Amino acid sequence: MGGPVERGLEVAPGQGREFATAGLMDMVAVRPRPDLALLMFSGEIDLSTSEDLGSWVEAPREATVVVDLTCVGFLAARAARRLGTADEAVRARGGRLRVVVSGPVMARVLRLVGDLALHDSVVDACR
Repeated sequence: MGGPVERGLEVAPGQGREFATAGLMDMVAVRPRPDLALLMFSGEIDLSTSEDLGSWVEAPREATVVVDLTCVGFLAARAARRLGTADEAVRARGGRLRVVVSGPVMARVLRLVGDLALHDSVVDACR
């Protein structure tokens, strides 16, 4: 998984990284700007890790939360639904959730669960 600098973003000085693992899923969180949380997921997001996905997406308090799923090899339907619920929670607090996907299959699945803001690049989603 490439870091934010490789993708055209730079992490602001003093903005740390957070790492988390659950089952076959890993997450790295960075805050390139004070109003932006970028959560980069990798691995497989299945039934056993879908709740962790939602909790991690709902946790940041920045105005914009970008979820990068481009390094995710498998996304269970339950995880897609949980992402839709997380989107509702982020919107309820006045935030915006943007999801980055790398292919049409995952985009199609995510469109079934709600009105998620889907993007094909991290840089585009972080604008």
